[in-house]
Amino acid sequence: MNPQNRNQLIVDEEPAEVVKGMFSLALAGQSTVQITKILTERKVMPPSAYKAKNGDTKFDRYNQQEWCNVTVQQILRNRVYCGDMKNHKYEVLNYKTKERVVVPKDERIVVEDTHESIVERDVFDRVQALIKQRHKPKRHNYENVLKSLVFCDECGFRMAFMAKQRKTMISKILVCRNHFLRPEVCTHNHQISYHTLYDIVLENIKAFAKTMDSGKLMDSLSKKLSKQKKTDKLENEKAKTASRLSQLAKITKKLYEDNACEVLDTDSYRAFLSEYQQEQKQLSQRLSEIEAELNQKDEYAENLRRLSEAVNGYTQVETLTADMVNQLIERIEVGNLETVNDEKRQSVRIVWRFIQDAL
Repeated sequence: MNPQNRNQLIVDEEPAEVVKGMFSLALAGQSTVQITKILTERKVMPPSAYKAKNGDTKFDRYNQQEWCNVTVQQILRNRVYCGDMKNHKYEVLNYKTKERVVVPKDERIVVEDTHESIVERDVFDRVQALIKQRHKPKRHNYENVLKSLVFCDECGFRMAFMAKQRKTMISKILVCRNHFLRPEVCTHNHQISYHTLYDIVLENIKAFAKTMDSGKLMDSLSKKLSKQKKTDKLENEKAKTASRLSQLAKITKKLYEDNACEVLDTDSYRAFLSEYQQEQKQLSQRLSEIEAELNQKDEYAENLRRLSEAVNGYTQVETLTADMVNQLIERIEVGNLETVNDEKRQSVRIVWRFIQDAL
């Protein structure tokens, strides 16, 4: 963004050269995977690291120096580099929860030539044509109700759905491709049978719904939450802290009046005032901490209620649907298959929506 005009985009010359190089490589026939490797080998700084280096604190937590294939794909498909702006990408479904949904591509608003381009339009169009030619059609049309929810618990990458022909049957698995792309980062070959994971998720939802329906889980979590937050103790401390702050306000006012009327000498006035102001500062900070803890408790209880409503009625369900799992589950983390005492074990961790917890 132009610092003098936030409605205008201007070219950042350093990364602009990187973008031009990426489009040149694409025109030369290099795939996105090859471009990713070339950029990493050349030690070109990826976008997140570049932004962090230039003072964008939102990216401080990213210290990755390697390029990601998805990032390369997004840059090569982004019309902003040929001077266009694409708006209305998301819509807010509920103004209270701020939940957003992706708008279909054909319904988005595109405005051409809104700013200076980095790559020429014909270059951009030719690269899009090459990408389209390389795009492989789906080899299967099997339903995957767990789509976008399953992650590798070692590297955090989303696991891919694959279907393989095995003589007379189709083998459907979920696998972490990052193990093959960057084996030094993801050291184990994480994969799990789709049907195995499907059954695990189904049984967990039924068990969770049954426990929630009986009220046992809600009572257990509520008691746990109440104990953890020590609600009553916090409320009492909040009242005492607020009362003491009120007293201190009156005391400092009286000190000022006594000093003005020369009842209290200036040195004593300053000493007392400094002491009371320090206490006020500490109490104000503690009051903020107490209110934050109490608000967290209220938010957790509300989210627990929302999860209870969402899971209601699923005790007898026998089939999963994409809508069901997306309503209830935030993510599923799959561990590596291990052999312990001649027994094969694989961890599966389900993180439920709203409460962001695995139960």
